[in-house]
Amino acid sequence: MPIQTMVSALPPNPKSENPEKFDDTEFNRWQQKMQFYLTTLHLDKFLQENPPKLDTDQNSVLTVDA
Repeated sequence: MPIQTMVSALPPNPKSENPEKFDDTEFNRWQQKMQFYLTTLHLDKFLQENPPKLDTDQNSVLTVDA
């Protein structure tokens, strides 16, 4: 009777490979690397979401300032 084992198909841990910091050169290449890095961490959905809308009425602004 053959024994079957289940092997995880997860990619290597991307946290060990931190992306390089942006140094004002080759922006397009850096942007592609960051999109790939965030995709491997399953965080790319945050690049496409709209930012939350903030209340701009006077009372909420005064509350935040206090």
